[in-house]
Amino acid sequence: MDLGSINAYGDIIHYGQGDCDGKMFGLGKYSGKLVFWGGCKDFTTSLNFPANQWVFVAVVYDGTKVKVWINDQYQTADISGLYTTQSNLWIGAETINNGKNIRSYFKGLIDEAFIYNRALPDVEMLTIYNNKCNTCYRDADNDGFGAVNDFITDQCICPNGYLLDNSDCNDSNFKINTNAIEICDVIDNDCDGLIDEAAKSTFYRDADGDGYGDANYSVEDCLQPAGYAPNNTDCNDNDAAISPNAVEICDDGLDNDCNGLTELNGLFEFYRDQDNDGFGDPNNKISECFQPAGYVTNNSDCNDGDFFTNPSIVEFCDGLDNNCDGRPESPIFCQPPVEAVGFWPFDEKGGSVAYSKTSNVHGQKLKALPGQMVNMAPP
Repeated sequence: MDLGSINAYGDIIHYGQGDCDGKMFGLGKYSGKLVFWGGCKDFTTSLNFPANQWVFVAVVYDGTKVKVWINDQYQTADISGLYTTQSNLWIGAETINNGKNIRSYFKGLIDEAFIYNRALPDVEMLTIYNNKCNTCYRDADNDGFGAVNDFITDQCICPNGYLLDNSDCNDSNFKINTNAIEICDVIDNDCDGLIDEAAKSTFYRDADGDGYGDANYSVEDCLQPAGYAPNNTDCNDNDAAISPNAVEICDDGLDNDCNGLTELNGLFEFYRDQDNDGFGDPNNKISECFQPAGYVTNNSDCNDGDFFTNPSIVEFCDGLDNNCDGRPESPIFCQPPVEAVGFWPFDEKGGSVAYSKTSNVHGQKLKALPGQMVNMAPP
């Protein structure tokens, strides 16, 4: 379109009949600006017409918004309620009196007018402006992705049912396209050239049927095949008694539970109990499957040569660690002997008597330790 250098009002395109009654809309120019109106809802843009040049102008209406283009620039306005039912279309003129009279003519040149029955997206508008006609691909299943081998060429705007995209590998199934999720159905759901690749799992051969697979033999499948397990933790797939769920057997030379160790879980440590007090020597131990005679399962004896030295003994005042707590007796309980006098309440003279095991002399002094019970019974 060449608008020349005119500044007066002029209709480029006019649709509908009437004036200021909502039953028409048009696109025109006023004072060098692109103007759109619908009834009396005028929208004057800030888009400038270059003088004496061909320009691309367009209007896109989606029912609520109007987008007015000049070349590759556009502006948007909220205008609803436009008259879009079938009516007369005037190019280069504006009518009045319900289309009976022409009020003004457009003073300029108009070429290649297009009318579409849908609101074109921006990418298509730019394609038209850049005069880049395309190959359009059929979208028979309406999944938004075009078929690879079903297309038409030299299309500036793709017709209904056709797209610029050609990534659909099965245009007869709307569930199959590049946006689909791969599932296990022996079909390339996401059109990446692979079948069931993302949905498959790895399974490992379970030759001995113990539920644990061999890491050296695997397959990928959607479902677990017979004779295979979902894990690879069997260290001997020829023996069902050997697996991570087995109990280690003592003294068989095998790694029964597949932990990489032999016998460790089956052996126990035992400690020598030479004095037979029930407590073992921590410095004398053996590892066996069963407890041998003369050995115990604990190692808490601090003197395995003395029956009266172990954790169950009451500490004596003898300077030794009798109860194996790492300390000799406390000095509080082990004071030097003190002299004490004991009295027997009766004698032949009616008085009290001192008593010892060797004499019965009144006032006899006896030696005793603090807290020690002294036997005052007659000999």
